[in-house]
Amino acid sequence: MKHPFLPIAVAACLAGVGCDQSKTPAPADQAPSADAPADKAPEKTGMSSALGGGAPKTEAPVTKAAADAPPAEPSPEEVAKAVEALQKIDTVLRDSSLPPAKAGLQLAELASDASVPLQNRTEALQHAMNLLPDDSFGALDGLLASKDAPVSLQDLVFNEVHNRPVTTQLPVALTLLKSPDPDVSSRARSLLAFHLERDYGDDLDAWTQPVQEAIAKAKGAAPAGQPAQ
Repeated sequence: MKHPFLPIAVAACLAGVGCDQSKTPAPADQAPSADAPADKAPEKTGMSSALGGGAPKTEAPVTKAAADAPPAEPSPEEVAKAVEALQKIDTVLRDSSLPPAKAGLQLAELASDASVPLQNRTEALQHAMNLLPDDSFGALDGLLASKDAPVSLQDLVFNEVHNRPVTTQLPVALTLLKSPDPDVSSRARSLLAFHLERDYGDDLDAWTQPVQEAIAKAKGAAPAGQPAQ
């Protein structure tokens, strides 16, 4: 639902842009979750460094006003794009006439759109993976193969694919093997080597044929160009 009379900042918050809703103060007697990332320790400067045992530094400390400065207000275009994405997600999920696989394809397309705010892409991707059957997971190839794909989205897909059969895991891992992010690429390589029982090295093209053969074997069919046994 649009909010034409709300200020930009409020509309942005409703749309999930420029509004950090993750920081909820925990009760004083509640221990922090083990899964929650620890807050980054502030850098020691000036007198705080001296009290910690190091030599005093001469750089000026960050002022409280600067540290407490609010994030930049999203532009009207960003707010509009976020609201549009939320409406698209809601429409797809509410459309009972859409088969789950087709709904998943539409949400996968939204998740692949680099112009959509990351928070909305993440939500679309999560819904898409819940709806896509194993044989339609290739709809995410466009997202995974993009050199500009956010690592957080690649991580979501990589974690989800472990719950899928090997015939789905291998194509996804082969695509992520070419990720510019070294951590993503390394984990994809480890998964491939595990299933193939061999590491084919740094030549990315050397992995393609073994992966195709492994997929064909898992499906009970011969690889392309080879007679079935």
